[in-house]
Amino acid sequence: MSEGKPLVEDENTTLDKIIKYFPRFAIPIGILMLLAYFGNFNDGFGNQSDFGAFGDFFGGILNPMLTFFTILLLLRQLKYQRSELHATVKELQNTAKIHKESIDHSRAVDIFDKTRDEFVQELSDFHISLEEKFLLLAPDGNITEGGYSASDPYGEKTIALSLKNIDEHLELVTTITLYSEHSEKFYSCVTRALQHSVSKANNVLIYAYEYQRLGVNRLLYLGPLKGLVRSCQKLEGTIYSFDIESEVQPIQSRLLSIMEACSKIIQRAEKPQT
Repeated sequence: MSEGKPLVEDENTTLDKIIKYFPRFAIPIGILMLLAYFGNFNDGFGNQSDFGAFGDFFGGILNPMLTFFTILLLLRQLKYQRSELHATVKELQNTAKIHKESIDHSRAVDIFDKTRDEFVQELSDFHISLEEKFLLLAPDGNITEGGYSASDPYGEKTIALSLKNIDEHLELVTTITLYSEHSEKFYSCVTRALQHSVSKANNVLIYAYEYQRLGVNRLLYLGPLKGLVRSCQKLEGTIYSFDIESEVQPIQSRLLSIMEACSKIIQRAEKPQT
C-alpha cells in the first residue's frame, strides 16, 4: 500500500493490549468460579436449583466480560477499517497526483512541440539583430543609417557597425562620432538598434518563462537562455563602454530586468529537486 498510516494499527496500542491480555484475566476468573462452585457443592453439580443458581451467577459474571470483549473486538475492527480507508484514500490521492503529473507533462510536451519553431525563430531573430548593420561610419565621421550604399564614396574605408562588432571600433567611434556634430544621430541609431534587440530578447524570455511554468524539460530551453544572458551582458557592457547610459536609460533598465528574470529562471531550473 501507499505510505502513511499503516493498514493494521500498531499492536502496542492500549486497545490491542487489552484484547491481548483479556483472556489471561477471563480464564482464571472462570476457573476460580468453578472451583468456588465445586468447593461448596462436594456432591458434584448439586441439585437442579443449586446448579441453576450457579448458572445465573456464572452468567452474571462472564456475560458482561464477554460483552466487553466483543465491544473491544468491534472497536478493533472499526480501527482496522478506518486505517484501511485512510490507506485507500492516500493511494487514490497518489494515483490522482501521478495522473495529473502525467497529464501536465504531456500537455507541456505538446505545447513545446507546437511552439518550438516560434521559440527557435525568436532566438534567431535576437542574434540576427545583434549582427544587423545599423549604421555606416565614414572616415570623416559622417553617419549613414542602415547597410552599405552603392554610392558610398569611401568604399572599404567605411565601417559598418552592428551591436556585435561595435566594441571592436570603440576608439574610432569615440573619437570621430561621440564628440562631433554627428553624435546625436549616432545616439539615435544606437538607441533604435538596442531597442530592437532588447525587444527580441524579451520575446525569448516570455517563451522560457512559460516553458518553466508548464514544466517543460529544462534541457530544451536552458542552454539557449544562458546564451541569451551572455549576449545581454555583452550589450550592457557596450552601453557602459560608450558611456551612453543616460541616452539609453529606459532601454538599459529593460535590459537589466530581462537579465534578472532570465537568471531567476535559470536558478530555478538548476535547483536540485527535493
